[in-house]
Amino acid sequence: MRAKQIQPIIFFQYALADSKNVERWMTEHYTESQGSGNYWRTVMVTGDQANQSKKDTVRALDVGYEIHRAFTVGNFSQYTWWYIRRCYGLIMETDFSNKLSIPTNEVGKISKRGYVLSQFARFIRPGAVRISATQKPETNVYASAYKSKGGDSIIVVLINRDYTQNKTVTVNVPNVNVSKFRVYTTNETKNVHDDGDLEVINGSVSVTMNKDCIMTLVGEVSQVVIPQEPFGGIAAKIPGKIEAENYDITGSGKGNASYYDSDSENKGGAYRQDGVDIVAIDESLKTYALGYTVAGEWLEYTVNVPTAGIYQLTLNIASGSETSSLQFLVNDQAITDTIKIPKTDSTWNVYQEIDAGKVNLAAGEQILKMQITGSFVNVDWFEFSSSKAEKDSSAKDSTTAIFRRGNVTKTGTVQLMKSQKFYDLKGRRKSSKSIR
Repeated sequence: MRAKQIQPIIFFQYALADSKNVERWMTEHYTESQGSGNYWRTVMVTGDQANQSKKDTVRALDVGYEIHRAFTVGNFSQYTWWYIRRCYGLIMETDFSNKLSIPTNEVGKISKRGYVLSQFARFIRPGAVRISATQKPETNVYASAYKSKGGDSIIVVLINRDYTQNKTVTVNVPNVNVSKFRVYTTNETKNVHDDGDLEVINGSVSVTMNKDCIMTLVGEVSQVVIPQEPFGGIAAKIPGKIEAENYDITGSGKGNASYYDSDSENKGGAYRQDGVDIVAIDESLKTYALGYTVAGEWLEYTVNVPTAGIYQLTLNIASGSETSSLQFLVNDQAITDTIKIPKTDSTWNVYQEIDAGKVNLAAGEQILKMQITGSFVNVDWFEFSSSKAEKDSSAKDSTTAIFRRGNVTKTGTVQLMKSQKFYDLKGRRKSSKSIR
């Protein structure tokens, strides 16, 4: 089974991203939408889309079974329940068609269907991945398993659709250091009830499920924490040029990731093979760039700043988009505004140096983050140069300028640089042609 990455949950929307970034959505079909969302298992006369009367069993647990099948069988990348507050929905409402009599004390409260869905959405949070599991360990029992984004927990969702028998299921978690699972259950009388802990012995735990229920097991994983480290073992020195592809080597444990990429494939296929998209600019010269960027992605670099001060930031980039942008942060604090990237050509093959303004850096070793805020920019390198050094190399040539204000005339001296550079009012470098 391929790993499935979970995208942000929006209200009661539950989503998984395919490892190949293929979007396939599953929307709830209102499992017998003419029945109340609080019916756990009720036989009633319902109607199909043609309004033909028929007897059917209306079950809240079908929501859990449908979500399970959407991800494990259909391999869908998202499950969405669009209509939240309905008599058949996740939050109860009056039946405006007057086919059902909904008690007033149920209106506005979470329904049984809502609690069933939360057995997934409450515990499997954005950034988690779906992992291999036996999908049907027992007759009428269905299972799926997930690992949290930071790898610090394992979540197993079990569904017993047998309405006559309890089931005992053994969950094996080989090569994972989990000492216990906390158990949560929804059935006819429980709503995501905390049933306490189950001890894991020799990588295995057995759980007895009541008939007709959904159960979620949440296990905390003990991890060896390994800090991320600079690429090549030495922090990049500032002032200096940093190659975008030389981001830190990822460690282990929470907070030690050195990058986030929207998928696990290196689409450029060059240089490093850890999921970041890197393209070759010139393979013979071994020059590379970050490519196939998507808004929300980021990379971190350990840098060393011997001297605090103001530094000039320059980027070498290529973009075929009008909306590309990025931002820099140090220790998760922004040091630049969003830097809009100009379109260089339509092929992403033309790289251009751009002036990204000045940044204020403190002294010491720190974590520099490059955050993609607008998709589709290729980054070759970025450079921090000392503004003080630039001033020290200035020529001593000068001229006199006259400033007029009303009837008062004042004179002042304007110092000219040997190598003239021109900037607009926002501090962005301009060519001499643009100001003639």
